[in-house]
Amino acid sequence: MMFKDRPDPAKLNLICLPYAGASADFYRRWQSALPGVKLHPAGLPGRGRDIGRPPMVDMEKLTDLILSQLTGFFNTRFALLGTSMGGWIAFRLAQKLCLVPGRQPASLMICSAACPADRALIPLMNGLSDAQTLAVMARFNPASRRILQHPELASLFLPIIRADFELCLNWMPEELYKLPIPIYGFRGQRDNIASQASMEQWKALTTDIFHLVTVPGDHFFIENPDPCFFNQILDLVSCGNNKIYR
Repeated sequence: MMFKDRPDPAKLNLICLPYAGASADFYRRWQSALPGVKLHPAGLPGRGRDIGRPPMVDMEKLTDLILSQLTGFFNTRFALLGTSMGGWIAFRLAQKLCLVPGRQPASLMICSAACPADRALIPLMNGLSDAQTLAVMARFNPASRRILQHPELASLFLPIIRADFELCLNWMPEELYKLPIPIYGFRGQRDNIASQASMEQWKALTTDIFHLVTVPGDHFFIENPDPCFFNQILDLVSCGNNKIYR
C-alpha cells in the first residue's frame, strides 16, 4: 500500500510527493503544525518502506500507480502537494484527476519546483561513475553530504537519485492541459535551483487562482520549514476564506 493511513473525512487530506532521491516520510514531521489537515506521504517505489522495489522512471506509469491507490480519497476533501520533482508528479497527477468527474482535488501546492517546461538545471547523470554522481549531488544538495559520506547509505541513495532524475528528464508534457483548480507555490528565498521567474510560470498552467509565496530557507526549506510556511497553509485550508475548500 502506498499510503499508510486512511483518509480522514473531517479534515483536508493532503497527498504529499517527495523531492528527488527522498522518501516522503519527512512530511510526517509537519503533522503537529497543521491541525485540520491529515498528511498522506506517498510511499513511492524504491524508497522508505518500499525500498525493495525498483524506482520508476516513467511518469505516466508512476502517476497511474498512484491513481490506483487513491480510491479512498475521492469521497473526502483532498489536495496535492509536491516538492521539486514531487511538484511535477503532483501536477501530472492533478491533470489526470481533473479529467475524471468527481475526482478533482481541491488545489495543487508546489514547493521549490520549477515550471515543467524549465528543466535546464536537472543534473545529467548518464555515464557518470558513482564518485562523479556523488560529487554532482553534493553540489546540487549540500545537505546530502551527511548521507553521501557513508558508503552504505550512498549505495542505497544512488539508484534512487539516478532513477528520479531520469524520470524528470524523460517526462516532457506533450500538451500542457491547464488545471481548473488553484495552484499555490512556495519558494525559499535563497533557492538557487527553482528561480522566482520559473515558479511564476506555473500561473500559465491553471485557469483558476495562482499565488506564489516566498518563505525563509533554500531549495530544501521543506526539511525544516519556518512557522510562516505552516501559517500560509493553515490560511489556505481555513474554512473562513474558502480558498481551498471548493
